[in-house]
Amino acid sequence: MTEKQLGFYSLVIENPVAAEVLSKSRLEGFEYQPGQVEYTRFAFLVFSQFRMWENEFYQYNQGLFDAPEFESRIEVMKQNLANIGYVELWKQQENTFSPSFREFLNQLIIDTSSIMSGQ
Repeated sequence: MTEKQLGFYSLVIENPVAAEVLSKSRLEGFEYQPGQVEYTRFAFLVFSQFRMWENEFYQYNQGLFDAPEFESRIEVMKQNLANIGYVELWKQQENTFSPSFREFLNQLIIDTSSIMSGQ
């Protein structure tokens, strides 16, 4: 799990294009459009995170690490899901993930949007 996270972080650290796409999506809001190269780059960065999250969810449910460890991962997920681009891409791909992870992440999206809207 840690190896996957470090691999993702290294990608962003070592690849200026990946860092720029991710940075712009967070600082300027999600303005990429399908068909743009930046949209595709952003999408694949996000899809790789979704797969990493699904794996973490699976490992947690298998008892391979404890609740406090997983709760810290949930906080990272919430921070990312505050970006509308993540949510839009999730909606496009959610059926390619396990049913239990879909249910978990969809609930997390609902919870995050409620917090963001002040409800």
